[in-house]
Amino acid sequence: MDDEGESAAGGGAAGLGRAFGPIVAGAIIDMLDLATFGVYGLYAGFVLGLLAGTWLCRYMGLRWQPSLGIGVLCGVYCTMPITTPIPVATLIGAFARYRGQGGAA
Repeated sequence: MDDEGESAAGGGAAGLGRAFGPIVAGAIIDMLDLATFGVYGLYAGFVLGLLAGTWLCRYMGLRWQPSLGIGVLCGVYCTMPITTPIPVATLIGAFARYRGQGGAA
C-alpha cells in the first residue's frame, strides 16, 4: 500500500505541471494578447508580453537568456494586431508538449 502512495505523490502536481505547463503558458499569453486588443496593445502589448513571457519561462525553469529572448517574442506577439483571434501561443505550447513526450518520430 505504501508503494502506491509514493508513486501517486511523485506524479501528482509535478507531473500535471510538466504535462500542461507549456499549454497553460501559451493560453496565458493568448489571453494577454486578447486583453491588449486595439490601440492599447500598440502601447502596452510589448511591455506586458515581455514581462509575462519572461516570467513564465523563468517559472518553468529556463535560464535568463532564453527567457528574455522568448519574452521579446511574446512582446512582439502581443503587439501585433492580427494575432488576436488566433491562439498561436497555445498551439505552440501544445506542439512543444507533443514534441517533448516523443510524439514526433
